[in-house]
Parts: sequence; structure tokens; C-alpha cells
Amino acid sequence: MCSSSARPALLLLGALLVTGATLAGGSSAASKGGGFDVYRSSVEPSEVFFKGKEEPTLRYAFHSSGEPRQVTVRVVDPKSSQVYARWTRDQAQPGELYKRPWSGADRGGGSAPDGRYAFRISSPGHRDYPGGTFRLHNYKHPVPAPHGDRGPIGEFGAPRSGGRVHEGFDVTAPCGTGLDAVRGGRVERRGYDPRLYGHFIEVDAQSARLDYFYAHLRSPATAGVGDRVRTGEELGEIGLTGNAAGTPCHLHIEIRASSRTVDPKPYLKRWDRYS
Repeated sequence: MCSSSARPALLLLGALLVTGATLAGGSSAASKGGGFDVYRSSVEPSEVFFKGKEEPTLRYAFHSSGEPRQVTVRVVDPKSSQVYARWTRDQAQPGELYKRPWSGADRGGGSAPDGRYAFRISSPGHRDYPGGTFRLHNYKHPVPAPHGDRGPIGEFGAPRSGGRVHEGFDVTAPCGTGLDAVRGGRVERRGYDPRLYGHFIEVDAQSARLDYFYAHLRSPATAGVGDRVRTGEELGEIGLTGNAAGTPCHLHIEIRASSRTVDPKPYLKRWDRYS
């Protein structure tokens, strides 16, 4: 048995041991679930194209009272909160600047619809932080400069010699004006046709069952067969090659769905509003 004089010392020792265990447990919890505060976040550029030359890129940094954190970044529709992309980093370091680009592809690999999107940043046990917003478009107008059209003679379906009809649409612009890819994808054909199209290139669009055919280029296209091109990437320059001699400098563009062509005009008008 302990003497009455020894009991106070034992009680003090027990209290110290309990306090020490509590402090140790508190330190472990802090390192696992300490504070999380995003103090820097931005997104550039603010307007982008699916699989484009430039991708919306989130840049962010955070403070934490603990050691490295698990950080999740999501791309969401700010109205519905639907998630279109998600990435998790298990050992993100406080104070380090991180970058996260997005191609515009949804979680199934297809293209997300046109619209406004937002990045969200989070860590387990803490609220979401806004990362920034941007607007995504799936297609780009092919002529990134002042342009017009040839009127009825350049319309889809206009009659041509020999009983054929015009299968594309003619966009006028000065010779030498750059031609951009309407949609990124793989080059299927590239060549020269002296009778009709002159220098031409055809791109099989990514995540879309369409081909885009561009003709009357000033010189051979910059990409070769099999090459991957991005939305908005320059493919060449507008010219007058093929049977375009005697006409204003123009781009002949066709949209091909399987074995048939569709009228490009409504699409060009839509793309022209924001490109």
C-alpha cells in the first residue's frame, strides 16, 4: 500500500502522463486534418476552345497548419454543380504553386458542352474554394480576321458547271489570311487538286463524327497526314489555287458527315459570334 504522503506525487505523475498523451494525440490530428486555406487562385485564359491551342489553366496555392494535404480540383457547371473533370493530389505541399489545365473533355472522354465553367479546390474536411471561371466553346470560326462571303454563288448547293452543285461555303478574305482549324483532330488528307480544290486539307474532328475540308489554300497545308491538330491551330493561308482563279480570294469549307455534306453556313454564323 502507498503511504498517504506518496499519493499526491502519484496523482501528479498520472495527470502528467494523461496530459502528455492528450497533447501527442492533438499533434497527430493537427498534422492529418489541420487548417486549409487557398490564398491564391486564378484561371487563364478566360475564353477557350475544346482541345484548343490554349487550355484553361488553374493556378493555386494554399496554407495549411499541418503537413502535406490531399487536394482535389474539380471542373463544374457553376449553376448545376455537375462535375465534368476531377483530379486528386495526395501530397500537395503548402505554399507551393500548382497548375491544373483542362482540355475541355468530360469524364467520359467526350467534349463538354459549350458554356461557362468553374474550377473548385477542396481538401477533406474543409469547404470548397472557388478557383476561377472561364467559357468553353467546341468550335472556332476558321478565319480569324475580317471576312465576308461570295453571296449566292458561294452558298451551299449553288449550281456549278457540268450539273454538279457547290458542296461547301465560300468565306472571302485577303489572300494570305491565316486559316484556323474549326475543330481539333487528326489530318486525314492533304494534297493538291489542280482541277477543283487546289491545295486542300481534311481533318477528322476529335470527339465528333464530322470531317472538315478546307480548299483553295495559297500553298501546302502546314500539317501532314496523320498529324494531330488543335482547335484554332493555323493550317495554312487563304488563296486562289485550283479552279478559284478569277474569283476573290476565299476559303472553300465543307462539313462532311459520313458520305454526305451539310450546309456550313449556319455553323459559321454561330461560330462567328464569339471567335
